Amino acid sequence: MLEESSPENIKSLSQKYRPMFFEELLGQNMVVQSLMSVISKGRVAPVYLFQGHRGTGKTSTARIFAAALNCLATEETKPCGVCRECADFISGKSKDLKEVDVSNKKGIDRVKNLFRNLSGVSSSPILQYKVFVIDKCRLLPSKTWLKFHRFLEKPLPHVVFILVTTDCDNIPHSIFSRSTGNFCLLV
Repeated sequence: MLEESSPENIKSLSQKYRPMFFEELLGQNMVVQSLMSVISKGRVAPVYLFQGHRGTGKTSTARIFAAALNCLATEETKPCGVCRECADFISGKSKDLKEVDVSNKKGIDRVKNLFRNLSGVSSSPILQYKVFVIDKCRLLPSKTWLKFHRFLEKPLPHVVFILVTTDCDNIPHSIFSRSTGNFCLLV
């Protein structure tokens, strides 16, 4: 008997088994410890750079970090996965988590739009951070990097960018050097 087609059954294996918590990230102990330290000490930078080979968990780590930044749990283990904010971040349904893949013109246009509307960004009263994950950031055009540089000069409180890339060669040095958290995700 065939199972009914439901969203749970259609998910790819990578989506089905995507890590949801820091402890599920395999082989990334140093990265996990660093990110957990950032959260526990409350020293959150406006920009993080996650670099690594394809499939090393860069985007998963970004999602988990975003959830942990906004987790309402009082315990040290964040994200808890129980509070509504965590569940929304982890599932990708949160209005305070925006993911943009810039591998095509539509994605690049979304990033440009994002910078145009950035001044109007405010966190909701409950959540701490608005998080923007820019995947394949090495493909951004130079004009967009200039806008990003302006953001770095006067970062907005409670706004965090996570730049995700397989290669840092096309990221301007001025951006690379100002990313407080440069995390190389290992294979």
